[in-house]
Amino acid sequence: SEQNGSHTMNTKENISTNVDNIKLDYYSMQADIDGNIIKFSPKEFALLSLLYKNRGKVLPRKFVLDSVWGNDYDNTNNVDNVYINYLRKKIDNTLGVKLIYTIRNQGYMMK
Repeated sequence: SEQNGSHTMNTKENISTNVDNIKLDYYSMQADIDGNIIKFSPKEFALLSLLYKNRGKVLPRKFVLDSVWGNDYDNTNNVDNVYINYLRKKIDNTLGVKLIYTIRNQGYMMK
């Protein structure tokens, strides 16, 4: 059975996406940020691409946790917050611009 039939990557568009100064490479799990190549762990990249695909939208914390960690998270810890901070260090510090926001009592957003 073809489980991932709709997710096969046969075109370049699926592999890299470019918005402003960030270009994501889904194949190598890295980003080109203003000419700086930054590597990400699989979870970091999953979180980054989720935020990136939904730029300008507030993503509820539960949606982010379910999308990135599935059933692998314990609701009492702040694994999402830790990873948001990893992304901020890698992206916001490289660009010198704040792109990733925590929206109090709601979730996260990438501008």
